[in-house]
Amino acid sequence: MDTTIHIGPESYATARHYQARCQEPGCTEALDRWLDYSSEELNRSYVKGWFREHVLATGHTIIVTVSQPEPVPAPALSEL
Repeated sequence: MDTTIHIGPESYATARHYQARCQEPGCTEALDRWLDYSSEELNRSYVKGWFREHVLATGHTIIVTVSQPEPVPAPALSEL
């Protein structure tokens, strides 16, 4: 028996968009990712780990902006 699964924006209702970049003029170190781990703490740990080597090696500072997607209504069962 085959099963059909619908995956759409509503499947990632807890996702957050992380945009981060180094604040040092001329430095191009950056991150632009959607993260949807089980907690905000894990999302932040991911970003912190991403920049670890850069910050420790250069002493630069990173600024992070977090946004969430606009709510998307779930499709009706007839649309699946």
